[in-house]
Amino acid sequence: MIPALLERLHARFVFVVGKGGVGKTTTSGAIALAFADAGLSTHLISTDPAHSLGDLFEQMPLSQPTSSRCTRLLIIEELDARAAAEAWLERARAALLDLVEKGTYLDTADADSLLALSLPGVDEVMGALRLADLATGDAQRIVVDTAPTGHTLRLLDAGALIDGWTGMLRAMANKAGVVASTLMRRKVRMPAEDLIDDLERRVAKFESDVLRAADFVVVTRKGEVVERETQRLAGELQKRSLRVAVRVLTGESSAERNTIAIPARSDLRGCDALRAWGSSQVHKTAAGDVRSALPPAVSFLQSLPELLLFVGKGGVGKSTCGAACAVALAESRTVSLFSIDPAGSLGDVFGRNVTGDGVQIDNQLRARQLDATAIFAAMSAEYRNDVTRVFEGIGIDASLELDRRVLDSLWSIAPPGLDEIMALLEIVDETRSGDTLIIDSAPTGHFLRLLEMPEEALKWTHAIMRILVKYHAVAALDAAAGGMLAFARRLKDLRARLLDPARTAAIVVTLGQPVVTAETERLVGALQRASVPTPALLLNRADAGSPLRGDHLLPAAVAGELSVPPACIFAPDFPDPLMGTSVLQRFVREWKLLD
Repeated sequence: MIPALLERLHARFVFVVGKGGVGKTTTSGAIALAFADAGLSTHLISTDPAHSLGDLFEQMPLSQPTSSRCTRLLIIEELDARAAAEAWLERARAALLDLVEKGTYLDTADADSLLALSLPGVDEVMGALRLADLATGDAQRIVVDTAPTGHTLRLLDAGALIDGWTGMLRAMANKAGVVASTLMRRKVRMPAEDLIDDLERRVAKFESDVLRAADFVVVTRKGEVVERETQRLAGELQKRSLRVAVRVLTGESSAERNTIAIPARSDLRGCDALRAWGSSQVHKTAAGDVRSALPPAVSFLQSLPELLLFVGKGGVGKSTCGAACAVALAESRTVSLFSIDPAGSLGDVFGRNVTGDGVQIDNQLRARQLDATAIFAAMSAEYRNDVTRVFEGIGIDASLELDRRVLDSLWSIAPPGLDEIMALLEIVDETRSGDTLIIDSAPTGHFLRLLEMPEEALKWTHAIMRILVKYHAVAALDAAAGGMLAFARRLKDLRARLLDPARTAAIVVTLGQPVVTAETERLVGALQRASVPTPALLLNRADAGSPLRGDHLLPAAVAGELSVPPACIFAPDFPDPLMGTSVLQRFVREWKLLD
């Protein structure tokens, strides 16, 4: 299979993309190792915040480019976007402080607090900038192991995110430059403008030398939900004029054009296994019967709090399991099921068109696919309209127009994930008291960012408030300030709710695969550190011979560190296509609870 695949990949950059859980990391690892074994210097990089390359290659850590134990021609890297952003900011801090002080009414302390905020889209932007840097390096092939679909599309659109950064900085530079040029009686260029130019140069390189020249490998597997998301992904790539070189279909044979079928392997780790990828037999666990060993788990689900977060690695079945839980609970109460995953699959699971306005699945179950981007855009527009009305009301001369642009651009540095937290706020605000809320969250890396979001958003809100106070002498920005203050109050209430075990619980969905188990360990540890209650771990697609032990989901050493040991739920590898309420009802009634 490897030669047939490699002969279709001619570009220097190869992006491996697809829905979570289809085998992107394994595919990208096997492709990169094959390039290196063919004598090509190769750089394999993961841009997924929830990395698995270290688990796949059994080589940790990989936060810095590291030579593979498999061959000296392969370099492996798990991009630490947060560290990269902090390093960039540290280098740029002096110039940016100078720009903020001279381009706004802020003093040094306020300017420093503004720069301390998380930047929007930091994972995707730093991924794009790192790939642009690799384009100037010596590697003959660069293979990119991407995040699940929704966040990969953000990476592909990183140029627009960087435009938000540079737009804010340009507005400040123009303001500062006008003032300085008036005083000096000559044109003055701010030192930070070199930083702005560099950002724009690197994103241009990302778009021209990386994306436009890349081959895309779309990984998929059989299943109605996966196939629908794969079709949407292919459409998005086509819309961006990006080249799909080949599809890789795992676990099935295929006669489709431009498709290579690869046997499914859930236990694949290490150099030898990666070299055998594509030629090994499909792995099956020994037969047995897990389904009859334990009583149904529905009564346990009914005992859980009113807000349930279904979390886990991409592709483990969060949407399906969350929908099945919602169907079960809706038999005895009113349930609202929401998805805040950018690549949400609720419509595919129910076989219905689940929109941002929501759809009534049955009498007591309503499903809604939140468009976090649209919610964020609406609040952003309201803020900007308030700013514009005030400045137009007092009459705008050249200097005040520059101030208006600065205030307007502050929304462009909203912290990453603010759109998702706004969606979560809308969910909580609109739901009636007593309703059960079930939330299909984004994959691990972006869900963990969501946990940090209320605190980060409060910092950003307070920074904006301080800036509005400074500008109060220039214009009466009471409406904008009032809106930000109300938003801050809602954030505090949400943070308290997420940490209340009487009202919130996270159900961690996992699979019985080594790479998934390793990520589950990290996720449970992060939930514990964030003080988010975790009453249950759910093993999805359990083989008939799966051992009925909690350490199949989480090692005893990790589970033992939790203040309350989680219950373990086993969900079978259901034979029917999981679509529609009747099938979901049969599915959830076969879940087994391990005491």
